[in-house]
Amino acid sequence: MKAYLQVQELWSIVGGNETAPKRSATLDDAAKDEQKAIYNTDMVEYKTKHEIWTLKDAKPHGTICSNLA
Repeated sequence: MKAYLQVQELWSIVGGNETAPKRSATLDDAAKDEQKAIYNTDMVEYKTKHEIWTLKDAKPHGTICSNLA
C-alpha cells in the first residue's frame, strides 16, 4: 500500500510529512482596524490553504479504503 501511495504522490500525508495549515490567532474587539484587516486577510489565506489540504488529505484515505474493500 505504501508503494502505491508513493507512486500516486499521496504518501506524504499518510506518512505524516505534511500537516494541515495552522490557523491564525484570534483578535479581541479592541483590535485596531489595521490589525483586523491583517487578521481577515490571514483568515482568507488560511481557509484557502485548509480547503486545499482537506481535498489533498481525502485522496489517500479514499484510496486506502477502496483498496481494502
